[in-house]
Amino acid sequence: EDNVKKNQQKTSPDNNKSNEIPEKGTINEEKKIEKNESKDAINEPKKDIVRESRKNPYFFLSDNIDDFKDNNYNFEKRNALPHKIVCPKNLIKEVVTNLTKKLPSPVYFNEPLSMGQKQCEKFKYMDLLIKAGNEESKEMQMCYISAFIIGELFLNLGRSLKPFNPIIGETYEYFDNEKKFRFYSEQVSHNPQINAYIAETPEFAYYGDTLNTTSFKFLKGAIELLFKNKIHVHCKKTGDHYILNPPTIYAKGIMNPPLYNDYSGTTIIQNNTDTSYRCELKFIEEGWTPNSLGNFEGTVFKDYETIVYLLRGNWTKEIYMTDPEGNNRIDLLKLEEEQEYIKNTVDSYVLPEYSCRLNQITPELEKILPKNDSRFRMDMRLLEEKVETEEAQSYKLRYEEKQRKELCNENHKILFFTELLSPETEDKYYIPNGKYWEYRKEGKLLENENNKILDLEGY
Repeated sequence: EDNVKKNQQKTSPDNNKSNEIPEKGTINEEKKIEKNESKDAINEPKKDIVRESRKNPYFFLSDNIDDFKDNNYNFEKRNALPHKIVCPKNLIKEVVTNLTKKLPSPVYFNEPLSMGQKQCEKFKYMDLLIKAGNEESKEMQMCYISAFIIGELFLNLGRSLKPFNPIIGETYEYFDNEKKFRFYSEQVSHNPQINAYIAETPEFAYYGDTLNTTSFKFLKGAIELLFKNKIHVHCKKTGDHYILNPPTIYAKGIMNPPLYNDYSGTTIIQNNTDTSYRCELKFIEEGWTPNSLGNFEGTVFKDYETIVYLLRGNWTKEIYMTDPEGNNRIDLLKLEEEQEYIKNTVDSYVLPEYSCRLNQITPELEKILPKNDSRFRMDMRLLEEKVETEEAQSYKLRYEEKQRKELCNENHKILFFTELLSPETEDKYYIPNGKYWEYRKEGKLLENENNKILDLEGY
């Protein structure tokens, strides 16, 4: 009987399992499960954000009118920089030399704006989004949003310098009390460079990030910037939510200066609340004929295929809308009147008036802003305030050294946005988590975990 029991134990299914050779892939699958379980533990805060956004997709927005003004911004806004930014005459040659030799780019390749401030700059034309937010008509909402997207392109006309890449964790905030507008951004990734941002008024919210890929197109003699991000526009009054993709940028003039931007491709502005409404903006790349830069064609649809309005013009001059037959013109944005600042760009570099205010700092702001705000970058501040660039270059190199040695995506904690993965493209994207303004109200911004990233002690 004892022998029979022993034999039964040897041949029992449970005992056989331990002696079986695992099927191919089983071990890897178990490791994946363990890895995913540990990831889930790390990403528990993300789950909270996802759960919250399912209950209320706009939990990070405010409907309190007092949230859109700040008395610290009641100072006289400047209309020009303290000094003109000088463009080197051999800029193109130096750019190519630095790229081929993999040298650090000189500070004078930059304009005195960070990428976060560059995102804020586009809201010079926020009146168009305010009109969209006050509109009941979905068709008119799309016309105003389209005009805003096109108007942003005009701001790059005549400008060949690039903004400073923020250090990972660098933030930027801005208020416009007159328009009841607030904005903040955070550098959420160093490699690739990604800046996430959100702008908001009582009428609208506009948020997205700067994820893109760059490549050199030899036949065009241009650098292509292909945006992989989506931009969200929310009209608060009606609840309509729009999603769009920015047009492709071509930085031209590398082979034959001067440098300038051109745009190509089709931008779809899709109403995500009622998908039967959309707008298609087709940007027509410059041809061989003179004065062909800046053309575009826009079509607004309802009921999926019914054309309601046409958008026409040139992003260097004007934007207007008509009915489907091309009649009953309504001007949306006159741009020629704003070209005064584009003057003598070979010898000097002049920013639009609105942009000149973005890096302005006052004693009041110094007290309340976190020390990782872009206004505290010494390389940018010195470039703006002094004609000499040697000291600014020294600071720039020290920031870059600290970025390489200390700061990287793996050990960095994103504070004011939540990183998610797109199920369609598997690309990362970022949604605001509402903590920036929460920290600000509670006085925690000056103690935030990234507050010392611009501290260069030891570098």
